[in-house]
Amino acid sequence: MSSDIVCRTCRTSCPPGQYMVGSCNGTGLSDIMCVPCTTCSAGEFKIGSCSGSGTEDEVTCSPCTDSCDAGSYMVDSCDGRGTTDPTTC
Repeated sequence: MSSDIVCRTCRTSCPPGQYMVGSCNGTGLSDIMCVPCTTCSAGEFKIGSCSGSGTEDEVTCSPCTDSCDAGSYMVDSCDGRGTTDPTTC
C-alpha cells in the first residue's frame, strides 16, 4: 500500500428524509450516497418512514379521502406531509 493513500471512514447514515445507496467496502473511491426518499403530493399521505439509516426508500404514498357522503363536508386537508389521512367528514 502506497504511503500517499488517504482513507476516510465511510458514512453510516444519512440525514432524515434520505436513504443510503451504494457500498463502501474499502476498494472504491467514493462513499455511500444519500438519496432523497419519496415525497408525497397534495392529496396523498405517507406510509412508511425514512429515518436516514435505511438502504431502501421505504416511503409510499396513498390517496387521501377526496369526498364525503351526501349531507357532509370535508374537514382538514391532505397536504402530502402527514403519515395519516387527516381528512374527516
